[in-house]
Amino acid sequence: MTQGTVVSRSPRRKKSTTEVGTTPEKLRAKQKFEKGGELTLDQVREKAREFGESLQEQADLKTLVDLESNFDEIPKEVVIALQDNLRQIQEVETRAADDIDEVFDREDEAAMIARERSEKQEILMNQAEIEAKLASRLEESENLDIREELKTRQEVLSNAVVMACESKIRSAQSTGETRQIEIWQKRLDQENSRREIENRLLAPIDLEVDLELLFGPDSQETPISASERQISRNEAFFVQMDNGEKGAMKPQLGESTKLLEEVGFPEGQKNLYRREWLAGQIDRVLGLDMIPPTVIRTDKNEQTGVGSVQQWQETDTQLMKEWEAVANPADLEKLALFDYLTGNIDRHKGNFTMDESGKVKGIDNGLTFLPREDLAPRSFAWDFVTREAVKKSGLTDPEDIYVKQFDLPRTELSADLKSLLSEFLSQDNFSTRRQLEKTFQAALDEKEGQANWHKFMNRAQDLLENGFPAYKYIHPPATPESKPHEENTAVGGPETLVGGFGATQVSEIAP
Repeated sequence: MTQGTVVSRSPRRKKSTTEVGTTPEKLRAKQKFEKGGELTLDQVREKAREFGESLQEQADLKTLVDLESNFDEIPKEVVIALQDNLRQIQEVETRAADDIDEVFDREDEAAMIARERSEKQEILMNQAEIEAKLASRLEESENLDIREELKTRQEVLSNAVVMACESKIRSAQSTGETRQIEIWQKRLDQENSRREIENRLLAPIDLEVDLELLFGPDSQETPISASERQISRNEAFFVQMDNGEKGAMKPQLGESTKLLEEVGFPEGQKNLYRREWLAGQIDRVLGLDMIPPTVIRTDKNEQTGVGSVQQWQETDTQLMKEWEAVANPADLEKLALFDYLTGNIDRHKGNFTMDESGKVKGIDNGLTFLPREDLAPRSFAWDFVTREAVKKSGLTDPEDIYVKQFDLPRTELSADLKSLLSEFLSQDNFSTRRQLEKTFQAALDEKEGQANWHKFMNRAQDLLENGFPAYKYIHPPATPESKPHEENTAVGGPETLVGGFGATQVSEIAP
């Protein structure tokens, strides 16, 4: 081989000439050679061997071969030695490259497996999302079914009331009973007004008006997460429809799990919003005009879902503090009647409204017809109506009043309430009562609805025949100086309530 022959090598993984491994002796020999110093053949071979131990030595050997200016001709033995060493280096490099390729292949395979796992995970997540949507649609479908059923019951009841009013008006006209004509015309106008408001409450909710959380966690944030629903208070939202009508919405999702358990509901059952709606239907049939129009609906924006919406009632806080002096006594008696019939445990002084004329309205009627019969009905209106009977008993010790309350004289209903209950329980009103019974079953489920319907009817008959029983105080006062009627109007959860209608009273009015 002549001077200048170039030995080829693989270009893979070139290293820096400053890598560790070059000894001082090697550097001095290399510097001496590069300066034109003479080397023996054995030194050249040793140099080739040393420089062939790594890719760094390969680069140095190539430099050695390419230094044509230092030799007229490179001996054949040197070239052979160089070629052998370079061949070994190439084999090592090839094996290393193969190893590297194998590593890359394994990395590619691992990456592919990771991608496959990621894709499978994404598929599973998508599947879970689809299943969740299907479950949501199923739940929505059930909600749609109940909404449609309750809407139908509402329309049927409304038509029954209208027909009854028109029939009474015609009958009074035929006999010339002017007073009866006025009474039933007022009832008819009242029902038509209720219908109109209910239709307005079913209009689309104006989503540009923020939902305002009225009751619920202190954070005042919406929507409320599931973990935040473990509170002894239900959520309520202020909503406004696009027609300007305002309402208080109580969503099913906002019903407190803790509260529901405390009042005896089976786990997972949430239907206080239906009881809120049922209260409006009872008011409709009895003609009390005490419960604001209430409908079942959804809000379309996933924040609250299905629930009841009741017409918004404006009130004056300062006026409410003077309720005993301002409120219409007849309205308080009607409210007491409603609370007694429905077993309301939540009629404290924050759960009613009143205008300047003294007109009273009962709001927040979801805690009625509860599974636990040992929970004492709480109603400041009932207490107000029967307070005189307690005074007439001559008892002054609150503990005596608490113990002897069922021995106290009953408070007779006013003539107007007697007439109202008599009309409701009359044979002429059988058709309307039958429709209300079906409404109970639709709102509370068939078995529960039927049981509560019988309680409702027996309480109505008991009131008509015997009047209001003395109000059952929630807590016997600690001292004789305490005022009983103030004790039982304290705001508190159902866990503070003791006793229900009482064993004697339940046996009297329950089926």
